[in-house]
Amino acid sequence: MILQYVLGLRRLGWDVLFVDRLEPDMCRDAHGRPCALERSVNLAYFQDVVARFDLAGSAALLSEGAAVSVGVARAEVLERTRRSALLLNVMGFLDDEEILSASDLRVFLDIDPGFGQMWCELGLADVFAGHD
Repeated sequence: MILQYVLGLRRLGWDVLFVDRLEPDMCRDAHGRPCALERSVNLAYFQDVVARFDLAGSAALLSEGAAVSVGVARAEVLERTRRSALLLNVMGFLDDEEILSASDLRVFLDIDPGFGQMWCELGLADVFAGHD
């Protein structure tokens, strides 16, 4: 679902950098068992999408609290974020404070309206905090 935004913005002429997160507890092998990032179907899928849609140089996969980066290196992610017109954070999934603070304009893209507003109203979570 996020791919449509990446491809659409790129088609409109924007220089898009897609940043995703895959923590070790999210990694699964072909049988659904937990495994290392390097052996995960998650990583294989990410790499397949990057290749299929010509996103090499335009995609980064962060892991282990962003200490590990696949694709675009973390330092380049930070530099490109500093130079960017905005950071579009889909559902607040990107929670890396260093990357978030590197952007002058942080936009929260709510693709499932209602939940964030309800959580905020109930005092459970403010997923919109830190976004312009």
